Amino acid sequence: MKYVHPHATLNSSIILDPTPLLELSATNGSQTLCLGGEVSVDTASSSLNQFSSHKNSFTIGSSYSLGPFTTVKDRLSNNGKAGMVVQSEWRMKSPVTLSAEYDSKAVTSSPRHGLALALKP
Repeated sequence: MKYVHPHATLNSSIILDPTPLLELSATNGSQTLCLGGEVSVDTASSSLNQFSSHKNSFTIGSSYSLGPFTTVKDRLSNNGKAGMVVQSEWRMKSPVTLSAEYDSKAVTSSPRHGLALALKP
């Protein structure tokens, strides 16, 4: 099911098997700022879990448009990970992306960061 409103979106899906998982996501915002979150529910055990690892998790994120060509996104999860992405169009349909992720539970390791350029004709 998908519900789209000019300032909100609600999305849900269910996997049809003997122990179905119900996935829900929601966003709310305007043209420049958007906040959202997602959750997965195991209907057999009535517990929240992540589909691939069967661990409980919750993530909240936001997106902010700095202009017509630049967007900043961030996310924070309950397992201590924070991530940020800055994406800007270098040329028409060719985005440059800077990303970073910090894991507060892995204090001995350095944060991950990246740079990507997608060239499209």
